[in-house]
Amino acid sequence: MPTLLSAILALLSQLVPIVPDLSQEQPPAVKMEVRPCSGATGPDQWLILACTLSVPDGWHIYWKNPGASGIPTTIEVQAPTGFTVNPAVFPRPLLINTPAGMTYGYKGEVTLLQPIRTPVSWKDPGRSPEFTVAGDWFVCNKQQCFIGNAEQRITLPWKDGIVPPEQWAIELMEQRIYPKPLRLRPGTSAEIRDDTLIIKGPPTKSSGIGFLPDPTPGVVMGVPVDRSSADALLVEIPLEIQHENMLGESPVARGLLTFGEQATMSSYRVSVPIEAVSKEIEVSEEQKEQP
Repeated sequence: MPTLLSAILALLSQLVPIVPDLSQEQPPAVKMEVRPCSGATGPDQWLILACTLSVPDGWHIYWKNPGASGIPTTIEVQAPTGFTVNPAVFPRPLLINTPAGMTYGYKGEVTLLQPIRTPVSWKDPGRSPEFTVAGDWFVCNKQQCFIGNAEQRITLPWKDGIVPPEQWAIELMEQRIYPKPLRLRPGTSAEIRDDTLIIKGPPTKSSGIGFLPDPTPGVVMGVPVDRSSADALLVEIPLEIQHENMLGESPVARGLLTFGEQATMSSYRVSVPIEAVSKEIEVSEEQKEQP
């Protein structure tokens, strides 16, 4: 079933410069498979859906921030009333150099993890909860890009008590390709000072320290500067706030702190609210409400 996002992507794809390639008449067959990480679900626990996208050789899809060009890959879940769908967890992306500049994405097979919080009680224990998962992506090679989408329904039995994930899912979620929260790197912190996101902590033996931006609308993150030494980790990312592009959202400096050149190496999720601007928004809204 086409989604509103699919229609928007189709319109946006017309704005992406593409070099025609008459030898490629059909879009590549990107396949989506959705598997629940447990054989059932139950009250007040996390249910994880593993959404695997298989991309043909020579093609790639995009991370949630595509970079210099492209359109983000998205997963949308329709869940029964009482279930809370959290944002999907993306693996650390590849760096893909294109004529438009550096982009972030995936080649081959990639699995996104979709967390869903279950309610304390299920209104109809005799009926299994059903979930509809819709995926949208933009698949490109060096000459062409195509819109792609798929939909799959998942039904799971409802059981009392905690339902543990299956062994294959445990092994999948333990892979280093999934970024960890920054708080899990001992002694490491992030703060904003003088329009700069500063990440500091103990030193690392890894080479190639980097940062992949994923900010909220209206927050522009500049080129990261690695000032690390043998004694400490120190990465600085300049920030620019564009109030007119914030779309009513509270600004957040977000992204991935990465170690090493390979996407299979460690990375950490960084997320710091830009409080000064947030307070300005709150004051502005209060002034609007005053008679």
